[in-house]
Amino acid sequence: MPDQCFCFTGRYSGSRRLLRVLRVLLIVSLLLVVLPLLYTHMTVHRMTPLLSHNFTTNCSCANKVDRGPRSPSGHPNNSELCASSRESGIDNSVLRPKPADHNASQTVSRPQWRGIYWYDYQAGPSGNRSRTCGPEKRPQYLCTISYGRTGNGMFAYASSLGMALLNNMTLVLFPSPYTSLLFQTFDLRAKVDWDLEICGDSCPRDERACCAFSERLMNLGKVCGRVQMVHGYLQSWRYFQHAETEVRKEFQFKATIRAQSERLLYRLRRGAATNTTANQTDDARAIEKHPSPDSRDMSNASLTLIGVHVRHKDITTQEHFVKHGYQVPNMSYYQNAMQLFSARFPNILFVVATDHSEYVKDKVMPLCRAMNARCHMINNAAGVDLAVLAGCDHVVMSVGSFGWWAAWLAGGQVVYYKHPAREGSRLKHNINHNDYFPPEWIGLE
Repeated sequence: MPDQCFCFTGRYSGSRRLLRVLRVLLIVSLLLVVLPLLYTHMTVHRMTPLLSHNFTTNCSCANKVDRGPRSPSGHPNNSELCASSRESGIDNSVLRPKPADHNASQTVSRPQWRGIYWYDYQAGPSGNRSRTCGPEKRPQYLCTISYGRTGNGMFAYASSLGMALLNNMTLVLFPSPYTSLLFQTFDLRAKVDWDLEICGDSCPRDERACCAFSERLMNLGKVCGRVQMVHGYLQSWRYFQHAETEVRKEFQFKATIRAQSERLLYRLRRGAATNTTANQTDDARAIEKHPSPDSRDMSNASLTLIGVHVRHKDITTQEHFVKHGYQVPNMSYYQNAMQLFSARFPNILFVVATDHSEYVKDKVMPLCRAMNARCHMINNAAGVDLAVLAGCDHVVMSVGSFGWWAAWLAGGQVVYYKHPAREGSRLKHNINHNDYFPPEWIGLE
């Protein structure tokens, strides 16, 4: 009997332990499933602008309960941030005045900001949604994010600044490593929203092509939502043609970069480095021997500096650039550009900046000698080379946004390569030459 009872009790105890183990495993399994979902939801809600171009957080005006005034922390509430993100831009069919009682003959007065009228926004072209946003919810902040290195970041900054100034909005930068790179090069005045207090709840407006102008992005003052986020590369001079003075004020080089570039330009204008090539160490050591006066106010005033940007290494060796459709100029393009400037100016020096020193030594420098042209190669940090090119009188571009901005900042005559994109490529489909290259620039093959 005791043995039987002992055996029964043992089997019962083993079953209870098994049930406990199963319950624990079930609870752990549920936690492993639920917790990641909750974390993902919270992360996506917080970091939506960085993770997606098509998010809709706080962007729907229709059927949303007004949650009252702003929170004590000063952050916008949901009703202030509502805007339609069904399309990444502005639909003119839903941006229209809404007279009272729908009487077209009745005049409705509306406030105006810097030439841009604020229109009531009615969500949905079908007209079955009655929720509208008034002037108290007009756009006040424009957030932008940089995609890529210095040149791409400059386009995003300048174009967004042009949009913000036109619509009387405050430019705010979304934090990214590329944003930090811009601040290492320039004395920018825009605020970086490191904690996403503003840009964390914004309504997206996407470009339709990387290198083409979109007029609807210039009308962000006519949509509903206090915080707007513009996504894309935004590479068109037309976005900031009305704000050239402000953009040039923003792109003032850091003092250390400016001092190095001015000393190097001073040495070049004095004729200390003609018909030579020098690496970064030689340039840095040589320019320290000279003071840093205004590089354009030289005793050798007759010398004309022509900056030449030769981008070649990453464009031809990195697979994503090749697949995207970039193509680099051949030597005949540089020859034609040098001949053009040699015919226009009697005393010139070509200052060649590149990301591929060996290519320039093997190809460009022999071309200079064959043409009896004076050339000097520089190979410093990217910011210094950009400042040197911008300090030249005129510029010859190759491909890419780095050379584009060197040419724009220089402010002189510019020669660009007419075929930066391969036929049938994605880049070719996304570039509009009239929007990307200013009309006064000269295209060569």
